[in-house]
Amino acid sequence: MIQLETSFVKKKAQYTQVYVSPNMYIYRVDNPRASLLPFWEVFKTVIKQPDIYHADEYVSYPGDERFGLNAWACSTLGSVRKVLAKHFADDDINTVSDEALSEILTK
Repeated sequence: MIQLETSFVKKKAQYTQVYVSPNMYIYRVDNPRASLLPFWEVFKTVIKQPDIYHADEYVSYPGDERFGLNAWACSTLGSVRKVLAKHFADDDINTVSDEALSEILTK
């Protein structure tokens, strides 16, 4: 299966994978514009079938239409924690302290 890239640039923003598990991904998004603080995109793993661009099954990064359904943009540790508690209750990341979660999100 083809996995997501660990780091990439899109629309001048740097996306860095900071956490992955079988059911979810978290990416830190750093925008070069100084006025925008970093934020995180938290989303459920969606596996797509092979197509003309992919010879194997692949994990799909969410498009705009998935945000609010199975992907969320979070601007604070608190909002990340709320998304994790509501949508990923069974994931191991929910067992870490806020301090440890903060370290994961800022690596």
